[in-house]
Amino acid sequence: MTELSVRAMSPEEFDSWQDELAAGYAREHVTAGNWTPEEALDRAREATAGFLPQGMATPGMLFLVGELADGSPVGWLWIGLTHPRGLADLSLIHL
Repeated sequence: MTELSVRAMSPEEFDSWQDELAAGYAREHVTAGNWTPEEALDRAREATAGFLPQGMATPGMLFLVGELADGSPVGWLWIGLTHPRGLADLSLIHL
C-alpha cells in the first residue's frame, strides 16, 4: 500500500496552485464554449478571487498538499469549512 500524508500548503505552493487552478478552469470554460480563449484566464482568476477574497488567509478555508513518503506531491486539496454561497450545513472540497 502506498503511504500518503497531508500537510498545510505553503504560500509558494498556494501561488503555484492558484495559477494551475485558473488555467484548468479557463480551459474548461473555453471547451464548453462559455468563454473565448482571449478572455478565459482573466475570467477564471476573477472567479477564483471571488471565492478567496483574502487569498490563502480567507476565513474558513484550508489548503493542503498530499504527498508520498518521499515528499513528492501528488495533489492539492482545498476545503471550505463553509459553503461559499452560504448554504447551511454544506462545505466545499476541491481536489
